[in-house]
Amino acid sequence: MKKGLLLSMFLIICCCVMAQNSSKKLSFAAGPVAYLPLTDYNTYYNPGFGGEFEAAYKISEKWEGFFQTGYSTFSGKRVSGTYLGFPYSFDAPKLGYIPILAGVRYTTGKLTFGAASGVGIYTTTDSTGNSFTFGPQIGYNTGALHIVANMITTIVKTDDPIFKLANVSRISAVGIKVFYKF
Repeated sequence: MKKGLLLSMFLIICCCVMAQNSSKKLSFAAGPVAYLPLTDYNTYYNPGFGGEFEAAYKISEKWEGFFQTGYSTFSGKRVSGTYLGFPYSFDAPKLGYIPILAGVRYTTGKLTFGAASGVGIYTTTDSTGNSFTFGPQIGYNTGALHIVANMITTIVKTDDPIFKLANVSRISAVGIKVFYKF
């Protein structure tokens, strides 16, 4: 998590010294992201934090295509219960999450509405997996900043016993991304 936050801070500081040019067709942005886990995923993981990078291409006055990727980390919670009548207790391992998304968004005034899909890569101390990821995004443009509220859902396909024991079939979270455009 420290590496991700340091990288995000470094990118933001570097971007602050670059001039803005809104007439460019291709633009880049980077910034911090915070996620709040949903559904069964919330039972096992605390909120996640990280940083993301975005490349966007203006298709027309109102439409834009984009690519987003980054890294977020979620710390595990203490979990206990029973399985087939036997009690269990464990600490869910830290989960690293890398979304690789491509999408399109519509701009009306300062508001943006979009959707993205791609692949989500998730890692724990015991396993790594990747699967289809998708989610809607709603944003607000202030000029230099693009503040995005989003939801991500990644279908979990893994043999990791923790995911199977916990019956976690998807990683779902709502998040806030604050992109600084450069």
